[in-house]
Amino acid sequence: TGCGPCRKEMPELSEWKNELPDVMFFSSTYESPEEARPVIEKRGFNWIPLVNNTQFRDLMGTQGYYPTTIVVDREGTVRAVEIGTSAEKRRSLLNTIRELAK
Repeated sequence: TGCGPCRKEMPELSEWKNELPDVMFFSSTYESPEEARPVIEKRGFNWIPLVNNTQFRDLMGTQGYYPTTIVVDREGTVRAVEIGTSAEKRRSLLNTIRELAK
């Protein structure tokens, strides 16, 4: 919720959740619930938001690259990582998620 490119892709990511309701989707923000809630509601974001979550930011560093999207399979294996966003990267991620959801 604190990243412009992340906010921009929120509606599309919510469409993924609508298409794949049995897949668990999480987002991470270091912002407080009070800061994040208006953005989440305005963008119609329907994933599970992890607010006040500094672990991801600490892992990536304060100069981390956002958005960073990580796809983890049912066994906990990282299957894809995309740093940054583009239509091509989002399409690739969605295809990976669709394959894993079968």
